[in-house]
Amino acid sequence: MGSEQREAIRVPLDVEIDIQSDSTFYAGFTGNISQGGLFVATHTPSKIGERVTVKFKLPNSAQELELVGVVRWLREHNPLQPDMYPGMGVQFVDPSPEAVKIIEEFIRRVREPMFMPEED
Repeated sequence: MGSEQREAIRVPLDVEIDIQSDSTFYAGFTGNISQGGLFVATHTPSKIGERVTVKFKLPNSAQELELVGVVRWLREHNPLQPDMYPGMGVQFVDPSPEAVKIIEEFIRRVREPMFMPEED
């Protein structure tokens, strides 16, 4: 995904996330999400190509999502860019229709305009 053009709309997302792979279990924070995947901010990313299970709750949602994904790219720590967190891009693998619907509704809510049209 790094140099490829992204097709899905990404929106900011700042929630805690649990990540589990065959070799590790750890927590991190999300940076953004799209219908196809998310960015996990962490200093201990999995390897590119590794399958991971991510568990998180979207804001204003009671349901925890548990999705399988594949690590597609890594961002290393760069002291010259302190605002860019290290982490990994995870692409969802066969998410359930229910999970896709929940993510799409969240993205739509976040992207809705923040103003109301003027009334006469």
